[in-house]
Amino acid sequence: MEKYFIGIDSGTSGIKAVLFDLKGNEIGQKSFPLKGIFPREDMYEEDMLEIWDKAVKCVKAVTEAFPDKEVVGIGITAQGDGLWMVDENMEPVRNGCCFCDGRAAKIVDRWVEDGTCDKLFEITGTRIFTGNQNGIVKWMEEHEPENLDKSRWLLHLKDYLFYRFTGKVTTDATDQSLIFLDQNKRDYLDETFKICGIEKYKDKYPPVLSAKENAFPVQKELAKELGLGENVIVTSGPMDVSACALGSGVVENGHCCSIIGTAALHEMVIDKPLQDNIKAGMTVCHVMENRWLRLMASLAGTPNLE
Repeated sequence: MEKYFIGIDSGTSGIKAVLFDLKGNEIGQKSFPLKGIFPREDMYEEDMLEIWDKAVKCVKAVTEAFPDKEVVGIGITAQGDGLWMVDENMEPVRNGCCFCDGRAAKIVDRWVEDGTCDKLFEITGTRIFTGNQNGIVKWMEEHEPENLDKSRWLLHLKDYLFYRFTGKVTTDATDQSLIFLDQNKRDYLDETFKICGIEKYKDKYPPVLSAKENAFPVQKELAKELGLGENVIVTSGPMDVSACALGSGVVENGHCCSIIGTAALHEMVIDKPLQDNIKAGMTVCHVMENRWLRLMASLAGTPNLE
C-alpha cells in the first residue's frame, strides 16, 4: 500500500491539515478559521482548546475522506513567537497570545531606550518586537503574575499541539532561536534571559531538540479517534517561516523567498549568524545544521484582504 503523510499548520487566522503522498503531491485538505480574541485594542489572543479541537477535526476529516490511504507520519508547524502557557496538568492557563499581540509595547520601548534591544541583537541577531515571547513574559510578570505562577511550561503553539498529539513536552531550535538560544550551539543562552529580567522563569522552558530529533509516536487513544495507526510518527517543527523556506527549496546560502501570510515577510538563507550590523529584522536557525534565516516581517499581510 502506498504511504502518505499529513501536514498541519496552525496559522493566525486558520488551521489546516493537508494529505500528501511521499512525492509531495497534495491529495486532499481540510481547514477551519480561528477566532481572534481582542480583550483590548493592542491584544490578539486565541483559545488554545479551540485550536486543538479544530486540529482534531481537520485530521479526522482528511482520514475519513481518504480511508484507503495509509498515513505514516504527521508534521506540525504553526505561527511562531507569542506565548502559550500550560499548567502542571498541561491545561491552558489562559488564552494564547499570538505573535501579533501588542501588549508588551511599553516594555519593548523601555528596552529600546535602556539598550536591552541592542544587547539582545548582538547575541541573537534579532531586533525584538512586541510579539516576541520575552516581552510578553515580562508583561505577564507585571500584570498577571498569578498566571505565570500557575504555568509549568511556557510554550510556542506548535509545542502545545505536539504535546496533545504525543504526550511529549519539547520545543525546537527554529522557534527558540529568535531570542533565547546561542545561535551556534542551538541551546539556551542564560544571558538572553538575564538581559530581560526573566531568568527566574528559565526552568519553565522545555528542552530544545532538532527537527530531526523532535519525532515521537502518536498517543494510542488519539490514534484510534483520528482513524490512524498506532505506529504513526509525529514531528514538531520547524516553525512556519523555516518550514516555508524548506518546502520552497530555500536551503542554500543566498537563497531567498517571500511568505505572503499574516506577517508578509521576506527571508534569506545565511551560512554564518551574527555577521551584520543592521540592527533590524530577525535571525532564526534553519532546519538543517550550519544554516540560518535572516528575515524581515512587515506585519501587513493577508488580514488586510479580509
